Amino acid sequence: MNSVCLTAADRVRVVFRREEDRWMHAIEINASGHWRRALESIEGTPADDWPPSPALQNLNQSDLPDGSRGVLLVGMAGKSHWSAAITADAANGLLKFDIACRAGAAPDHLGSAYRIIDVGLFAAPPTDWLSVCSPSADGQCVFSETPELLTIHVESRSTDLPHTFRWQYSIQLPMDEKPAR
Repeated sequence: MNSVCLTAADRVRVVFRREEDRWMHAIEINASGHWRRALESIEGTPADDWPPSPALQNLNQSDLPDGSRGVLLVGMAGKSHWSAAITADAANGLLKFDIACRAGAAPDHLGSAYRIIDVGLFAAPPTDWLSVCSPSADGQCVFSETPELLTIHVESRSTDLPHTFRWQYSIQLPMDEKPAR
């Protein structure tokens, strides 16, 4: 298994591909019947204790009780263990990401980073179709965008270690969004 795909309502999908020691992923958008890559995760190397995106080495697909499909991933980097659950909500055209890192040391960087491949694919910028949720009381998630990069950064007030940091975000195209090309 070298690639895995989750599609949400034939509008947006996430494609996982094995790269070296981990799974990278890309967000693709259906533009006039053709899948176009919009975002691509920025991965680290085995030498990175704090990679730009979660270090996820093992992937399992699951059928969920509500009939949807999900992908569960785990991995490690440095002294930290990572997990992710990604689901496709076909009814709402929504991709949901729930990520956690059990950190044994204070993080230099913690979050998810994406290279913007084709921001002009739709009229709305990525920040208009990205929703970030911070489920824990000890911190928050913030996102930023440049012409080349979209990042979700975890800011935590916790100094207790080891500590589990968690962040959630979803990707959903506005229903009235039309492809720009």
